[in-house]
Amino acid sequence: MNSNSTWEVVSDTIREHLRLSTYPVSLRLFKKGETLPKKVRILTREVVICQLGLIARVNHEPVGTFRENVKCGIGAACVGLIKTPSDNHKMREEYLREE
Repeated sequence: MNSNSTWEVVSDTIREHLRLSTYPVSLRLFKKGETLPKKVRILTREVVICQLGLIARVNHEPVGTFRENVKCGIGAACVGLIKTPSDNHKMREEYLREE
């Protein structure tokens, strides 16, 4: 069984058990200078992490953006773009300061 069909089985199992109306998506972080796959549509506007997942699920396509386009400190911390700030009320300020 190749890796694509393995992930298809995993995806179908998750959808069946959770009764999802769309397919699950995954997240991959690329290091600076790493080549992105050609099939990834790059969003150049401001986005939040939640939007990326929704766009990928609804449009059935891989999407990506760059760190400087992500405008949600909580989302950035959740996916590992920044360290989780000690004070959640100052998360956005700390996130913007790291840019």
